[in-house]
Amino acid sequence: MAKNWREVKDEIEAEIDRIYGKLMAGEVPEELERSHKGIFPSGAGVGGQWFSNIFFITGDLVNLGYWCAQPGVTATLYDDSFTLEQSKKMWQYLSLHMCELFGGKHKDYCPAPWLNLGTLWRFAKDMHASLDTVKSKEEWWSLLWSWYNYVGLLQGLSHMMFPWSVGDLLPYKFVTPEDVKRLGELSKNA
Repeated sequence: MAKNWREVKDEIEAEIDRIYGKLMAGEVPEELERSHKGIFPSGAGVGGQWFSNIFFITGDLVNLGYWCAQPGVTATLYDDSFTLEQSKKMWQYLSLHMCELFGGKHKDYCPAPWLNLGTLWRFAKDMHASLDTVKSKEEWWSLLWSWYNYVGLLQGLSHMMFPWSVGDLLPYKFVTPEDVKRLGELSKNA
């Protein structure tokens, strides 16, 4: 039987508290620690490297949270032309596929959560399964509040852990006005 939305909310809040407890002890969540150390039991990665994995984790958590999904779904709660059911659908369309990429397993070829975030995927599946128990926009916002706090916490930590020093390998190219003119001429001939 599916969980009630309040149970899901409580589990998400407990995980947020657990993560903050780890942070207070100088530790990070295991899922992000594995990712940022290059440990991907799923085999995720391109060409024998894992940089692309943490690039997508960091960037797509932003999309899942405050950059794309969160403002869109939240707007539906304050817009009377959207029903509760439409708001739920919008969350599903903007979130579930990304969450599966973060933490889903595929029996045939993926032995572990693809990008290590199995807890994120579990919470998304639990939220999806509990949607029938959400009876008002106020209840839905309460659950979403916890969800987006969790997603935002993961995103912030991943952002802080990201190896920004890689940017040293990509120094900024300064160009002169003559360079710009020459490049413009080259594009005309293309």
